[in-house]
This record gives sequence, C-alpha cells and structure tokens, in this order.
Amino acid sequence: VVGSVFYKLPYDVEGAVSLSGCLMMSVTIVLFLPTFACITTFSDEIPIFLREHWNGMYRSWIYFVARSLVDLPLYMFYPWIFFPQVFYLAGYTLPYTRIISHCTTFSILAACGASMGYLAASWSKNIRMTLQVVPTMMLPSLIFSGFFLDEDTTFSFIGWFKYTSVIYLSSENLMLEQWTSVSDVYQTEPFVPELFGDGEGVIDYYNYTPGRQNLNYILLVVWFFVYRLLAYLGLWLKTRR
Repeated sequence: VVGSVFYKLPYDVEGAVSLSGCLMMSVTIVLFLPTFACITTFSDEIPIFLREHWNGMYRSWIYFVARSLVDLPLYMFYPWIFFPQVFYLAGYTLPYTRIISHCTTFSILAACGASMGYLAASWSKNIRMTLQVVPTMMLPSLIFSGFFLDEDTTFSFIGWFKYTSVIYLSSENLMLEQWTSVSDVYQTEPFVPELFGDGEGVIDYYNYTPGRQNLNYILLVVWFFVYRLLAYLGLWLKTRR
C-alpha cells in the first residue's frame, strides 16, 4: 500500500519531499506494528504468567527472556520483506547494496517498537489502560522526529530531546543513506532553484547531520535495552505481593 501511494516518484524537488515522506511513513509503520502487536499478546498473557509464577512454575526473568526470544526474530525479520517492496515501487535509486543498511535500521527500530509495547503492557493494569498509555509514549518520539519541529526555531535545550526519539534516530540514518549519494535533484517551476539541488541539500533542509549513522545505531540499541529493562522491572513489580 505504501509503495503504491508513493509509486515511482521523480528526483525533483517535489519528489524529494515525497520520497522523504515515504521514509517517514515507513518508519512509523515499522515502529507501530510491533508495538500494538505486543500489547495485545503480552497483556493477555500477564494474568496467566502471574498465576503460574505464584504457583512456583518459573521465575519472572525466565518468562520474560523466553517471551522476548520468541517475538524478537519475527519483528526484526518482517522489515526485510516490507521495505524492499517500498524501495522498488517508490523508485529509490540508491545502490541495492544499501538496502541492507536500510533494513538493518528498520529491524532495530522494530525491536524498539516491540520493547515499547512490552513496556506499556508491563506497567499497565489491563489492556484498556495500555492502549491509553501507548499514544502518550509515542507522542514525544513523533514530535522530536525531525519532521514536525525544527530545533533551530525553539529553545536550544529542546534539541537534545531528539536523541530520545527512536523515530528521529532511524529517520536520520535512512535519510543519510538515501540522499548522500544523490548528486542531482533537478528543479521544476515554481520551486526556488536554491532550495536544494542535490542530496546534501535535502539533508541540510531536514537538519540532519552527515556521518552520524554509527552513533544512531548505538543509540537505537541502547534504547532497545532501556525499554526492555524497564519492561522487565514493571513485570517484576507485578509479581510482588
């Protein structure tokens, strides 16, 4: 569906904005799907887990690790099916070898999304409460994603919050991979020719910083473990009585 909406976009100014929007849309899809999938499965299992745990069948950390190992490969694999289709249909022209780096970013993002689902479910009393908590968790990540707020137009300290946004970290990696090698973004009327004429101009337009891919990968992995640890803490507290 995403690929058909953004089908074969041209590499002009209008197309550059749309191609960037396609990446942003892909990021939100890859993040949200595992989040809401984990909410439904994990929330339903918690009462069963508590009963079996209190009966002495297994420890809380064993259940949590086993549950994570079951879900994680599935959520990290589906971006490798999803994005290559979008890549072809939308008309991206970066070298096909870079699909690997794109899909790697999406896989880590999907793992973060699953972790956010576990986090919301483990700290909520029921699935209804979880569904109310998740939008609150997602909103800061969306606000500081780089597409809705220009950090140069607000307080300087707010710019640091972008490093808490897995959407921003993923989007920056994807945008840098997509536009760094593009040498020409041709102009069409009535757009101003000075807006951006190449891939570097697109990167500057969205205030992304070249050369930060490795740092973003590290931060994504860090947030993955932070979400998992907080989720386990919430689950462990539920076992206290």
